[in-house]
Amino acid sequence: MTASGGTTGASGGSGGGVDGKAGQGGGSAAGGRLGAGGAAAGGGAAATGGAAGASAGGWVNITPVSEALKDANGVQWYPYVKGYTPGMDPLKTFRYDASTGYLIVTYADYPSGSFDNHLGLIYYDKKLTNYKVRFDYHFKDPQAKNPVSWGKNNSGIFVFCTDPHMISGNPDFPTGIEIQLLGYQSAGGDVNGQICLNSTVGMYPAKVGNMNVSGPGGCIKSMQSASDFKTQNAAATWVTVEVDVTATGTTSLYQYTTDGMKPASPIQTFAAPVKTGGQTVTSGWLSLQSESQPCEFRKIELMEMP
Repeated sequence: MTASGGTTGASGGSGGGVDGKAGQGGGSAAGGRLGAGGAAAGGGAAATGGAAGASAGGWVNITPVSEALKDANGVQWYPYVKGYTPGMDPLKTFRYDASTGYLIVTYADYPSGSFDNHLGLIYYDKKLTNYKVRFDYHFKDPQAKNPVSWGKNNSGIFVFCTDPHMISGNPDFPTGIEIQLLGYQSAGGDVNGQICLNSTVGMYPAKVGNMNVSGPGGCIKSMQSASDFKTQNAAATWVTVEVDVTATGTTSLYQYTTDGMKPASPIQTFAAPVKTGGQTVTSGWLSLQSESQPCEFRKIELMEMP
């Protein structure tokens, strides 16, 4: 969730599609999910599932495997941090933790531990069309000093993102559809999986299906109940989510049950077409967010679909 609209995303500053060129487009789990829900984060290798590669059901582990932030297949995770040149992360906001194998978001090297509006995203640097992405996340304390007002226990996954190599204008967040990842209690909302489009208002307004949100703080609530959020999304608890992204159909967010199973019904959906700048989006990048609360992501898995 962002405070103001981004002013970037496409090449040359014109209202293009998701890959920055006008008019161009940039399975459920078979069983339980290791370490999902309230399970403890024991042993890094077991929690992360080891090196990338096809696993049961066709999932590929894309978690970084070194400080270079590449996965085992050599695909780069590419950072954007507001205030710095895209691709540069001098304060090491996004890191590979060798002791656990996790991708972490940390502010340990920020001067005086102060966030100072260095909002960020880290992109999986591969253009995607139809796919599923699944991962575990949880939050850590303490929150950075001088945080954004909505940042407490608040992160997100962005889908249909613009090309990260073409970011310009130093936006809060470049264009993309944000699906919130929250922990109880959060300043970002009282349910998990809200869709926030205000990050894309401005030069590249976004619209999903018949839903159009504008202005600061505008978000579309998910179908999760506030009581379920309170009991299932404690900030320090590992939560497993899966986003099934479809360029021409319905994109769905699932929050796995505490016993590691994918539920029958999603807590959030949105229907195609997705549009930015008036152009229909058919592909793009995915990214994970930094908003002032340290967090960790483990066993990030991808399944590309036809």
